[in-house]
Formats: sequence, C-alpha cells, structure tokens
Amino acid sequence: MSVSQGRDRSDLRWLLVALVAVWVAWAFPLLGDGRHYFQGDTANAYYGWFHHFGDALLHGRWPMFDAQAGSAGNPLAEGQEGLYSPLSALIAVGAAVAPDVVVYATLLKFLIVTISVTGCFFLARTYGARPGLAAVAAVAVPLCGFTLTNDAPRWVAGQLVAALLPWAWCTARRTLAGAHPWAALLSAGLVITTGYVFGTMYLALVLAGLLLENLLARNWVALRRLLLLGAFCTLLAVTVYLPGILTAPVTFRNAWTVDGTGFLQMDPLTLLLTGHPTTVPPSVSELPDPVLGARQIPFSYIAWFLPVLLWVDPARLRGRWWPWVSLLVPLVLTVVWTLLPYNMGPIRMPGRVMSVVSLAAILLVVVLLERAVVRRPGPVRIGATLLWAIGAAILAGVLHPASGGLQVAGGFVVVVGLLAAGWAARRGRGLPVVLVIASVSVAIFQFVVLPDTIGGQRYAPSRLADYSDVLRGSRGDVFAIGLTREAIDAHPAVAQSMLTGSMWDLTGKPVHNGYTTMGFRHYNDRFCLRYNGEACPDALQEMFVVQPETGLRWVDLHAISTLVLYDDPEQPVGDPPSGWHESRRVGLVVTWQRDHVVPTAGGVVWSAPGTEVHQVAQSETSTTFVVDRVGDDASVVLSRLAWPGYRVAGADFGEALGGQLLRVRLDPADVGETVTVTFRPPGWSGELAALGGALLLGAGWSVVVTVRRRRSGAAAPPRTRTG
Repeated sequence: MSVSQGRDRSDLRWLLVALVAVWVAWAFPLLGDGRHYFQGDTANAYYGWFHHFGDALLHGRWPMFDAQAGSAGNPLAEGQEGLYSPLSALIAVGAAVAPDVVVYATLLKFLIVTISVTGCFFLARTYGARPGLAAVAAVAVPLCGFTLTNDAPRWVAGQLVAALLPWAWCTARRTLAGAHPWAALLSAGLVITTGYVFGTMYLALVLAGLLLENLLARNWVALRRLLLLGAFCTLLAVTVYLPGILTAPVTFRNAWTVDGTGFLQMDPLTLLLTGHPTTVPPSVSELPDPVLGARQIPFSYIAWFLPVLLWVDPARLRGRWWPWVSLLVPLVLTVVWTLLPYNMGPIRMPGRVMSVVSLAAILLVVVLLERAVVRRPGPVRIGATLLWAIGAAILAGVLHPASGGLQVAGGFVVVVGLLAAGWAARRGRGLPVVLVIASVSVAIFQFVVLPDTIGGQRYAPSRLADYSDVLRGSRGDVFAIGLTREAIDAHPAVAQSMLTGSMWDLTGKPVHNGYTTMGFRHYNDRFCLRYNGEACPDALQEMFVVQPETGLRWVDLHAISTLVLYDDPEQPVGDPPSGWHESRRVGLVVTWQRDHVVPTAGGVVWSAPGTEVHQVAQSETSTTFVVDRVGDDASVVLSRLAWPGYRVAGADFGEALGGQLLRVRLDPADVGETVTVTFRPPGWSGELAALGGALLLGAGWSVVVTVRRRRSGAAAPPRTRTG
C-alpha cells in the first residue's frame, strides 16, 4: 500500500469516527423529545419557506413574488428563502413531498451537520492538522454552544451557512495553492445564495484573512486567484442582497441605529468562560424569561478543551506565525463583532457570530496542538489547565449564584476531561481519541442538565396530510388573528387548528400571515402583525375599520374572505359582523367567512367615483385592466402592498393608500387604454447583470484553468499539508 493510500485510509477512518461521534451526540436529545430539531423558526419560518419553494418548483414556477402572502410575499427581498441556491432548491423539493415534517426537518439537520463535520475535517487538514486532530475539530465545532442552542433546533439558515463556510474556506485555500477553482466557486456560491447575510459576512472575513496571509507571503499568483474569487462572490452578493437593501425603506429593517443590548450578545467576562460548558451569560437578564435562558446550553460555550492552550510552547512558534494569519483574522474580527452593540443598523444579535468564533478558535487550538504543544506536558502545565477550569467554574457561579451547583458540576466534568487529556498527552498517544470521547460526553452532559432551548415548541401537526384539514372549508384569502406564543403554551391543542408563520403554506391555501424577516411597516403596524405572522387580538377590530377615502373596510381592501380567530376565553371574539358568518369552530379556534367571497388579493379593489375599469388578467406578479371611464378623481387601488419595484405601463403611480396599498393614477386620455402593473424586484436589471457576470466569470475561469492544464499536462496539486 502506498503512502498516499495509507493517508487516504487514515483520513477516512478518522472522518467516520468524527461523523459517528457527532451523530451520537445529536441523537441524544431525541430520546427525550422527538421534536427537538423542529423548534422555533424551523417551524415558524424555514420549513414553510422550503415547502413553498419546493411546491412551486414542482409546478414549474420560480416563486419570485406572492401577493396573497401579505408582508411575507416578497421572498427575493427576504433573501433567506434561498431562491438562487441549488442546495435550497433540493431541500425545498424534499420539504414539499415529505410525509412527516418533523422527521424530514430532523433528517435535514443531520444532513447539514454531516456537511459541517466533513468540511471542518478537511479544513483542519489544509492547516496541517493530522487526521486525529482534524477529527477533534470536526467533532467540537458542531457541538459548540451556539450551534446546539440556536442553530440546530431553530435557525436552519444559520446552521447551513456555518456548515458550508468550512467548505468555502477549505476550497478557497486549495484554489490559492493551485487547485481547480470549481470547488471554491461552488461552495462560496452556496454560502452566499443561502441568503443569510451573516454567512456572506463570515465569508468576507475568511477572504480577508486569506488576503492578508498571502500579502505577507508576497504570493502574487495566489492573490490574483483570490481577486477572481472575490469578484465572483461580490457579483453574487449583489444579486442576492440588493433587492433587500432597496426594499428596506418600507420595512421595519429601515432603522440604522447603532445601540442597545440584548440576550445574544457577548461581553469580556463571558469571553473568559467560553471553555466552561454550563456558563449562564450575564446577558440572560435581557430575556423575557431569564429562567429559560439559564436552563439552556450556553450560546457562549466554544469547547471544553480550550485550557490545553497552556500546553503550547511559545518557543516553537517563533518565526512560524504568518501561515496562521488566515485563522487569526476571522477569529479576532468575529470576537470583536460579538462585543459590538446589539443593533448595528439592520444587523442585530452579535452573539450569532459565536458559531464562527467557535470554528476559528477550535481550528487554532488543534493547529497549535499539532505544531507547538510540548511533547509531554508536565505537572505544572496540567495543573495550570485544571486551575483554568476551576477558576472558570467559580467565576460562572459568581456571575449567576442561583446556578452555583450547576457550575460546579460543569467544572468537574471539564476537570475530568483535562485529566484524561493530560494522561493521554504524557503517554504520547491517544490524545485525539480522548478529546473526541470527552467532547461527546460533555455535549450529552449539557443535554441532561440543560435540556431546554430558547426556540420553544409550536406543536404544529407532524404529518403533511394533516395540514389540509387546518383550513378545511375556507374560501378565498385567509387572515389569522389572536394566536400568541402564550396561547399555544396554555392550550397546545390550538396549534393543531391554528398555525404560526410560514407553516400556513402547508395548508395549500392563500394565507396573509407568513413569517417575514422584514415586514411591510405600515401594514404590520396597522394590524399589529409580528414578524412570525401573529396578529394581536386588536387586529380584528382594525380589519373592520372603514377607510375614509374609499368607504371600504380594510378587510375588503386586502381582499380577505376568511378570518381564523383564536377565541380567547378571557377576550371572546363575539359574533361575526353583517356579511359574515361563523363557518367552523374547533375548540378555541373559530372561523368567520364572507357570505359572498371576493377575488383573491392582487387585483383592483376600488375605483374612485366616476372612474370605472374592468380587470382582464391577474397573476402573482402582475395585474392588467382596461380603463372604461375616468372621473374627476382618476384613482384606482389594487390589493397589493406597495413594495418598491412595481412598474406601470399606460398610467402612473399615486401615493399608496394608507401607506400600504398600490394606487394607480389615471388621465382622461386613458379611456380605452390597457394598464398593466408589474412587479420586479428593485434593481432587477442590475441584479440579473450581476448574476450573469458571476456565472460568466466562474465558468470562464474554470474553462481557462481546465484548458491550460490539458495543454500543459499538469495534474491537480497533490493533497499535501499547506500553511
């Protein structure tokens, strides 16, 4: 067997060890809660988004816009629905047909963590870590606190970009070293097209680190390749994020304040405790329910073995620091990021960055273990690591005295792990095995003593077939009012008849209560509609308020024909108004319907007195009508939110009705004319040009490299340790 084959087999063995270890750790919470990975925004947002995307693809459509989804009907501006991502498209098709949504969501999370483990393993290998230590990194990264607390159970997009980033980082390094660029282009493209802006910002920091490293090394060939990769990423980012930027003025993402504090935020003391697995960050006081925050795996936790940094011999680092610049730059910048104010314009929750802080920190630790650790740490160094762990437990207890016993237990677990690691290090073998086993053991310990997550259950139906019954008998467009998290917690059965956020999409009916990361400000404020589609009870009264200019009620102007209401025992909804009737009641959920259903949202809902038009066509993105007569007030209103990007042929736009609905102004000369209102994202031509430029650049670069190699007969660079 050749050296190369032996290396390949060693890599494969250790990669399988890492995968099995993480799968075991991630499977543990399922023993107590089969819906562990179907919490928070996984149910509120992502699953419904994927289902909507996949269902559209299966029907031959690309769901650029949806007038029947209210504030949630502008997915290109949202970004996170990943409409440009081939990986998101595959996930979406699965979500559209999977018979059990909880099982599919769980399998999806395991698929993503598998991507993470393999990416971290190969990234560590590019920095020269031996297979065993690469496996240590591959296990520790997806077991960090932020991933276990937030991304895994609730934030699919966060977990996805954190899993794809190591691949983008690894393939970028290989491309700069001379490998074919296709893998770097693909993995970087997948990070960006996921649509989660944090992922693109992480990628920018990684590329900045590679830039500085190669500048210091004066590697001009690598810098030219990096320039091409950076140009590709920039063009793709313009395509994905420009719609959201240009749409922001009408949304609640328009604020550019830089201030505030919040739960998902680090501070210097918390940074000192990133190796302690049961830390209760001081920022937990910002939670509405601080007790819940104290019972969840700390988002600030990185890895229990951070104290082994004390085994590093500084003398062995002398003159060898510059190859690690690409590790240090993302680490330093993300650590600083976590200390920034809670709100940085539209970007908030700096604690989210802990997934990448953990990635960079763990990589740095394993690389230092590989290159600069003393061969056999003596009692003094091992004792220092134990003092670190004991001191962290004491500090954690001082910061949160109510959890003192928990902090002592966490400190004890870390001390045991460090003793085992010290024993293995002094023997000169077995250290990677000990670190892997201890990492899994610490994760299981965390799940036992800290079983909660901040995501929370929504108790939505598990089987896809059950969603068709939620709105059985409803007609026309639907609006849901009154459901809150508190109501679901008090009456879990309500969630079987009244959904939250994007899960409404699984019903197959047009519902205006989708999940949105941005929201149409005037619309959401008018009907006290939250980001997750929950409309407060006062929205019922507001829906039946008469808009003075048109003489119509808002429920008419928005073309709503069915109202699904939470009949709170403490605040009953009463009887339906004239023209409506109660069509269904299931427990505390009551449905009101119009006596005469109106057409779905998107069409003409009002013409000024003396002005008459008749509609001839309507689709998701356009409405066409013919002008029959023009009065003194030549105004027509459409049941379409006035998103930036609309254009009109044959007329002009007027001021949006109530700051919400699209208004078209006509002229007496327009009689007999056909008017077409069409939606395209703002900046659409530039976005398509940027997309085309990115694809041409990526394809051209790949073709040129391929042709040159064929002409020269050069093979791909050997898989040797780099850095």
